[in-house]
Amino acid sequence: MPSVARLFVFLSILIALLSVRIAKAHTVGLSSGEYRVVENTVSATIVFARDEVGKSLAELDADRDGFVTPNEVARGKTLLETKVAGSVYVSSGKQMCDSKLVDAALVEGDGLMMRVDASCPRRPTLMALGFLNALPVNHKHVARVFDPEPHDELLGRDRQSVEFTRSTEAPKAPSHAFVDFVRLGFLHILSGADHLLFLLGLLLGRKSIRELVLPITAFTVAHSATLALAVLDIVHLNARFVEPAIAFSIAWVGFESLRGRRPGVLVTFPFGLVHGLGFASALTDLHLGTSVVPSALVGFNLGVELGQLLVVSIAIPLLLFVQRRSGSAARWTRFVGWGLVMIGLAWGVVRIAT
Repeated sequence: MPSVARLFVFLSILIALLSVRIAKAHTVGLSSGEYRVVENTVSATIVFARDEVGKSLAELDADRDGFVTPNEVARGKTLLETKVAGSVYVSSGKQMCDSKLVDAALVEGDGLMMRVDASCPRRPTLMALGFLNALPVNHKHVARVFDPEPHDELLGRDRQSVEFTRSTEAPKAPSHAFVDFVRLGFLHILSGADHLLFLLGLLLGRKSIRELVLPITAFTVAHSATLALAVLDIVHLNARFVEPAIAFSIAWVGFESLRGRRPGVLVTFPFGLVHGLGFASALTDLHLGTSVVPSALVGFNLGVELGQLLVVSIAIPLLLFVQRRSGSAARWTRFVGWGLVMIGLAWGVVRIAT
């Protein structure tokens, strides 16, 4: 093996080892809550992922291990009262209501649950979730509002408030936040390192977008199918199997390029089925209500496809330019292929072990 190739293999291994911190590429910033309006009170049940709370509320994570334990929750209720319950702003007209923490505990599924009550002098008219400012910029919060009929609102830093109906008004139509789900799917694929690396493996050695039509179409059909089946609660597969398989799919397409092969439908379709289950985690973790699932599913999938189309349309011309400038397309492709193999294997091992 030429010295340059050996150097690249070494660097690929180093990059793979250094990248294990992002091996869990589907850890998405998601939370959910139920908000019930009963006369002059809003009763909220809010659930966060424990590791995200540990990062956003560093004082709660006393041992700084990135996770929150039951003892830390018990000792940190004053902090939760201030940072979370105190930032659930409910108003009745121009008058602010009194919000207080009722309970906080760890729940099944590695979550942190908090119950907050807001008491108002009259029926509440508006609620704003100020705690979203302390969470990552792409964090999304699904708020199921019972007012009195249930409907879902997708909130985040860009939209933090929910208006309540007056008792004399007709109930609001369900808000499916279609555009927000399109945005969520678009951001999910652009921030998903493993999906982007898999697409890179499909692009290696291609000379035009035309060569990608069949393999990309097969990948799209497959991941759209399993995304829908998983979100509709028809197909179940533990993430401990799905996430390593996605990582190993990166290694596989890298290995294919080392053998001088361009992955076709027989590769992209089965791996698309697996990647679709990975995409689905972004929606299944939200525990969406039945009424919002169809709109969320279509919007999220559309966002994923738009993100994928953007990546391919930018990457193909860029790869062709780099290959022409490098003077040796085959050597460049081999170098990248080694990198994909090393990163995919490293991520797969980390995901199995954790």
